[in-house]
Formats: sequence, structure tokens, C-alpha cells
Amino acid sequence: MRYWSEGQEFRFGDHDYRVVEKLGAGGVGAAFKIVRIDRTADEDLGTFVAKAAHNEQDGAAVLKAYRRAQPVLGRNAALSAIFEIASEWRENESIVLMSWVDGSTLHDYAGVFPLLAADLDMAAEALALRWLRALCGGLDVLHRNGLVHGDVSPRNMIVSGEEIVLTDYDFVCRIGEPAASPGTALYCPPPRGEAETASASNDIYALAASFFHVIFEREPFACGGVIAKERGLAWDGANREEYPVLAEFLDRATQSDPARRFSSATEALAALAAPLPADDGRAPRSLAPAAPRTANEVEWLRSLLQSYPGSRYGNRETRGLDSDFAARTYVPTNLEDALYRDIRERRIRLAILCGNAGDGKTALLQHLAERLGLPAGTSSERIVQGGAEGGPAVKMNLDGSAAWRGRSADELLDEFMAPFRDGPPNGDIAHLLAVNDGRLLEWMERAGDTPLTDALYRFIDGEAVDDAPHIRFIDLNERSLVGRVTPERDRIETDFLHRLLDALYGGGEAADIWKPCGACSAQERCEVFRAARLFGPEGIPDMAEDDKRRRARERLFEALQAVHLRGETHITMRELRGALVYILFGTRYCPGYHDGRTEPPYWNRAFSADSPNRQGEILAELIRLDPALESHPRVDRLLVRDDDAAADLPSARRRAYFERSGHDIANAAGDLPTVGLAGGEYLGAFRGLALSADINRADALRDRICRGISRLDGIPPGLLRQRGVPLRIVPRTPTETGFWVEKPLDSFRLEADLQLSDDGMDRLHRQATLAYRYSDGSDERLQLGAALFHLLMELGDGYQLGDASTDDTFAQLSIFVQRLLRENNRGLTAWSPLRD
Repeated sequence: MRYWSEGQEFRFGDHDYRVVEKLGAGGVGAAFKIVRIDRTADEDLGTFVAKAAHNEQDGAAVLKAYRRAQPVLGRNAALSAIFEIASEWRENESIVLMSWVDGSTLHDYAGVFPLLAADLDMAAEALALRWLRALCGGLDVLHRNGLVHGDVSPRNMIVSGEEIVLTDYDFVCRIGEPAASPGTALYCPPPRGEAETASASNDIYALAASFFHVIFEREPFACGGVIAKERGLAWDGANREEYPVLAEFLDRATQSDPARRFSSATEALAALAAPLPADDGRAPRSLAPAAPRTANEVEWLRSLLQSYPGSRYGNRETRGLDSDFAARTYVPTNLEDALYRDIRERRIRLAILCGNAGDGKTALLQHLAERLGLPAGTSSERIVQGGAEGGPAVKMNLDGSAAWRGRSADELLDEFMAPFRDGPPNGDIAHLLAVNDGRLLEWMERAGDTPLTDALYRFIDGEAVDDAPHIRFIDLNERSLVGRVTPERDRIETDFLHRLLDALYGGGEAADIWKPCGACSAQERCEVFRAARLFGPEGIPDMAEDDKRRRARERLFEALQAVHLRGETHITMRELRGALVYILFGTRYCPGYHDGRTEPPYWNRAFSADSPNRQGEILAELIRLDPALESHPRVDRLLVRDDDAAADLPSARRRAYFERSGHDIANAAGDLPTVGLAGGEYLGAFRGLALSADINRADALRDRICRGISRLDGIPPGLLRQRGVPLRIVPRTPTETGFWVEKPLDSFRLEADLQLSDDGMDRLHRQATLAYRYSDGSDERLQLGAALFHLLMELGDGYQLGDASTDDTFAQLSIFVQRLLRENNRGLTAWSPLRD
């Protein structure tokens, strides 16, 4: 490594790099400015710092120091990030990869510090105190995790604009252990008689001595040409009166008596907390003094992890509202309100809830029973009954597929359905049943042909059943939990998801539940806390700004809606809760973070196929929507250059999807598109088909879909007329001449397959319909899923169809086109390649 030169290329981990310049060398190694390169695209993908050690003994010590530091650095702006660490030392090879901070060392401003402050439009003392707060905040992260930096000096502080960053972790060690290094001699405290041990106080001592040297351009402890640290700072001849508050801080930090110094960065921050007349007030809020941190636990998190089967605490199936946690996190939908109203007003006498396992049928009935005043019961009771005050006598079967108290499921269903066998019941009663579709069909076949089974068959087939208004058949497979089209069709509402997220975080008790996180020693590396600050409700410690929280939730809901719109997976209540728990809370409980173990960040848990303990249909679908599967050269270059985003581009794209808009990414580089879901370019248009606010937009989408159908068969561009849709006729005998018929564009219409009603079901379509109106007034209809809609939109925009596509993809489309061609046509278009 010591022989590396500018332009030399090397490989570290999974990437290639080029040396830009040597930054400096010390007793144990050297540092180099490098850029990551893409050999295929011949471009640079980001700037970093590579560290190397001269020999194996020093290399092993440095590797140990960086491994200790990396898990605790978190996202503190005053600490440079460590991206990658080698597994072992090798001669002439890099051992660590760090973030590049564009700027100059604080040492370079010795003697000109007041001029630097003037350039930044600040008083010199205010700037010094602001940077001391920032650096003490960074050191506080290390100290509260039991570590010391060990080599605080002006050359290890980088000034970048108005900010300052501490770097170089070669001598990080644990507090109380033998010090890895005494530090830079000019700034470290004088040695004591006994063997030196690492102390947090020593970091603050060196920090104060460093600032004294830079601000006053004099060695901090020089007295008559001799270093006399026992006498304190060398104030003789310095303009101390211009820095009254700073001078007091520096004096205490460098006291000759160790007992009178600041014991840690936390104590130093407390001394810097008071507002100052000369301060510009721009000190970061996160650097305010904090109470000493301890290894805290949040018991609520354990309950959350129990609801995700992939967690070591999980694999406990949900059974309605049998547990206190299930009851506290239950979020009612509009369906409960509609059922409660219709039962009280006697509009329905028999309500049957069908759906997949995990759809929340039992919990819904338990919640409804509580509202109606029925005695509370667990799901194992099966039968709940009682009289609703001012309403009918209510009886519920919480699971029609199960036996109970020695009676078979069929016996229970026979008794339950008997009052409705031949029509409306005679008494003032209301029965509610939760049962899976298959089990209900088995009972219907055994029950034989009755008015009740006849009505139920028609309900299951989706037919109108006007002759049985006393029956409400509810197929929860038609329900959308990730968004509903409002009755006015003016927007897609996600109120349920917002309330569900709030409930998972504890609802109104969130502030008390998560309070221990504010003083937890694992805060900086805890991925649960990182996600909570962005997605949690009011009251979570150190919450993100409202606009960032709103955007993050909206992007999460957009991804869940994309799973719904794709139509491959029915999102049940159990699946939804499990996916949200995995994304927001992971699978690790508090002690794991205290032990230094790590968890992927929430954005990788949402989309990365490599995230551990991943299971469930929703999470499997989100892999297909991974923003890392897309690319945009300008956006990607900006992301990899941004140290705060991530060193890994796929991870950076996933994070940017949640946290950054196009404007945020571009900053001053001009407008750029946002990072979106893979294959999600037209999902917004597909989702918007259910809204009636913009008819012109629906017509424009119809035009593009029709152009896509025309281009499917190789229509010459000249035939793609403005108001016509050319469709190719394929003769049985191949000919060089091509033949087409043209259908009027106005005969086509595009609409969402969505029927809204006042039954309380939240609905969001999964399919759209392209309909063609024949001259006799009848319709020919083509159903479009999100995938076919996306493909036809791409074709309509001029994309070419790849060889990977098969005829099976377009089976229904081919039938649709062939039927349109059979309509009587008075005109035929022909094209010959000989007369182009």
C-alpha cells in the first residue's frame, strides 16, 4: 500500500477502485483518496477514503478498532462513516473503506480561524462553540457505547462548509482498558504514574487543546519553549477576553487535576448547552445534552415480534382478539360500522363472512359483539349470543368450520341456519357466521336444495339476489385493506393503514411505550428506532419532520397498493400485519442490539430478497417491486456520491424510495425523477382509473392502450391515425401484402372494474376493462391486469416487444382482437412492401 501511486487501480470487497491521491501517513498506516469505478460503463461511482496498515501487528490492532467503532457510529453527522472492513490484514492492501468528506482539516485553518468565521457570517466564538457541540455530540455516541476515540487532533477533524466531521478510528478502544495509543503528544493529557487506561475525559481534553491551538495559533501548553501541561493552557498574550465562554470551557476541559475535568462528552455537552449572545442558534437539536444512556428494553416490541411468524419470538397464530395485545392493536374498518348499523336497524338477519384464513373474520365478530353489548368471549367459545340493547337477539358463530363442546361443525351449522332455511326468520333475531368458503360449500351440498342454499349459491357466483334482502353475504376477498376508493371517487383513502401503523406503535400510549429508546445506549445502531422516528406516531423520541414522515408512509402504502393491484396476492389482515411488523420492527429484540448484533435497515427489509427471516406472500411480492431493479444514470450517480445514502447502490435506491424526492436527490443539480418501484411507471395511472375526477386523462390512457394493441401486430407507423385503431387481419395463407381494418377510437372506453356500494366494504380494483361498443349496442370486453396494462402502455409509447414474451401472455387479447375483426367492415386497408 505504501507504494501505491495516483491512478493505480485495485479491488476491495466486491468493487473496483482507483487511487486519486495520498492523504497522509502516520505511525501505523496511510490514507488514500479513492473513487469507485465501473469498468463496463467507464465512469466513477463515488469517492471514498481507503486506509492501510504498514505491518501485520498494527493492521490487526487497527482492524479491531474499526470493528468496534462501526456498529455504534449510526448516522451522527459529526462522525465519518465506515462502509467496509477487511476480514484480515494483507500486505499492500486496503483494510477499511470510509466515507469521503470534501473539505480541509481543521489544522489548515490555524491562525485564520476568525477569517473563516467571517466568511461563514458568524462570530468566531459562536462558530467554535457550534463545532464543539457537534464534535462532543459525536464523541458522546462513542462514550455512551463504552468507547473512546483515542486520537482527537486538528488533523483528524475535517471542515466541510459550515460543518465539521471527526474521522480516523485507528486507536478506538474500550473505556477502562489499556489505551491503544496515548494520542497526539501535543494535545493529549499528561501521563499519570500508573499504566494509562482509556478515558472519555482524555478525548475532551484533546478536543479542547486542539481548538485552542487552531483559534489562537499557538501550542496549547508551551511555556518558555517548554511543554508544561501541569500549568494549563498558555493564555499569555492570547486575546482571551474575546472568547469568554469558550475560554471557560477550554480551561475546565484541560484542568491539571483529572477529577476537575469533564468526565465525558455528555458532561461537556451540558456545559455547552446554555444559549449564548454570540451564538447564531444553528447548533443541531440532536446535540443537546442528554442523560446517561443505559441498555433499555421496550416490552411492547416483544409482543410485536410474536405476531410475525418469521421471528424467533413468533410463529404464534392469531386467534381473534384473545390476547390483550391483539385487542389493543385491533383497528376496525368501515365494515364493522355498516354491520352494526344494519343489525340495529334490522336490515339484515343473517350475515355470513367468508374469506381466506387470516382475513380477520373472528376478530371482526368479536369486536362487533362488544359493540352490541354481548358478553365477551374468546375464539375458543365459538358461539356468542345475547340480546343487544334496543335491538334483536344476536347469535354469532366465530368459526363455522370447527366443532364445539362435542358437537360437530355440521350440527352447529344446521342449528345456526335453521331459522333461515325457508326465508326470513319469524323472530326478532340476527345471526352472524364466520366461515371459510370451502367449508360453507360442503355444508350447502349436504343441506340440499332449499331457498337458503339457492340464495347462497347465487351470492357465491356473484349474481344479484334481490329476493333475499335479509341475507348479507360478505366475501372478504373483495375487501381492500391497503386503500379504498371513496364513494365520491375523488381520491384513494388510506386512513385504515395510518390507524394500523399508529396502533402497532402503541396508539395514544406510543410516547410512554417508546420513551426508553430516548435514553438507550443502542439507539444509534437500533433499526427499530430508526424506522420508528420516520413511521411512528407523535411522541416517538427524536421524530423526523412531518413532511418526511408523511412521504415515508405514503411510499410504504404505495408499495402495498402495488401488491394489491398486481392481483397475484390477496392481502389478508394477518399477512398485512406480519409484513408491516417485519418491515418496521425486524426480528431482533432489544438485547440483540445491546450485544452489538445488527439488523438490515427497514428499506432493505421491505424489498431485499437477501434480508434474513423473510417470509409471507406480501414480502415475496415486494421483491418484484424492488426499486433497486430499476436504474437512472443521473440519479444513481448522485446517490452513490452521497455518503449519507449508502455505499451500496441497491440499498441507496431503496432508501431513496422512502426518504427522498427528486428535488432532494438533485439538490442544486436540477430536477430529477423520484426513485420508484420496479415496473411501477404506470401503476399510478392504473390505480387512478377508479377516480372520476379527470375524464380526459382516462381518454388519453385509452388512446395509448389502443396504440399498444395496434403495434402488437407490427402496424406500419403511417396507419396509426389520430382517431382510428388499426387491427391486422392474418390470412390463413401467408402473403407479402398486409391487411388491416380500422375501428373508431371513440367506440373504445377504459374503466376500472369496481362497483362501489354502501355495504361498508373498502374496495380498490385489481383489474381494468377495455370495452368496445359494437354498432348494435353490445359490448366486447377485455380485462386488463396491472401487468398487461403496463405492457400495452409501453407498446403505446413506442417500446419494442422483446423475444421473451409469449403468445400465452396475450391469449385473451388475441381473442378480443379476433372478435372485433369479425364485425362487419366496409373498409379494408392493404399495404405492400413493393409499394411502400
